[in-house]
Amino acid sequence: MTSRTTRVRLIDGATIAVAEPHWCLGQHEDGLDLVDLSHNSAQTTYCVDTERGPAELFHALVSQAPYSSHTVERVTNVAVYLDHDYHRFRDAAALFALADQIAEQAIQLRQLARQLDEIHHAGQ
Repeated sequence: MTSRTTRVRLIDGATIAVAEPHWCLGQHEDGLDLVDLSHNSAQTTYCVDTERGPAELFHALVSQAPYSSHTVERVTNVAVYLDHDYHRFRDAAALFALADQIAEQAIQLRQLARQLDEIHHAGQ
């Protein structure tokens, strides 16, 4: 679904009208080749509180490069920043699988919390 059109100035100086998806923030860098243009949503940051303050686990955003020379990049995806790089999830099943893995690891972390609680209750 496209909700608006914006104008982008390309590297060759030409200005073109580009249709934007409704989720796009509308912030496009001028001076790029058309193949490098991407639509991006607002970033969602997932943080936890620690003894030293908030710590970011990862962040994610909806993205699409509709004019990319790589066909796979034209597919709307969710880009998740993990381990110092963006990993793209192009279908809901893959993103659900990631969420399931995170949930499973949270269960394992709870088990460690119970173990720590038992250790403390034993006076260690």
